[in-house]
Amino acid sequence: MIAPDSLRRKMATIRNYSPQDLERWIDEGVGFEHMETANALSETAKKTPKQLLDECISLGDGEGKVMTVDQLVAFALGEQKRDPALFRVNTLLSRLGRFPDLLKWGSDKREKFTTWLEAGREFFQ
Repeated sequence: MIAPDSLRRKMATIRNYSPQDLERWIDEGVGFEHMETANALSETAKKTPKQLLDECISLGDGEGKVMTVDQLVAFALGEQKRDPALFRVNTLLSRLGRFPDLLKWGSDKREKFTTWLEAGREFFQ
């Protein structure tokens, strides 16, 4: 019911979280996109992804709901100015990560591509 690569990507996203945290976050309305965003912005925010996700719930959106992904990004970045070029590159790299599913590549080609993509990300951190 889900593409194998989508499942792999989602498993990689949640791999480092405890089942208790995952259940609590999902019950509160945190989705995979929140988790991916927290993972991506943790270094910049100087917080762990878990801290960001906990604050996403505890601080909320000001109306008693969990922060949206955009609000989480704004919160995590705070007053830090984003480099527009790096932001565009990271957006491009995220879109490239969808190619294996879109092009229905086999596991060998998919694995090589993922390795290549992750090596490329190192230049932009």
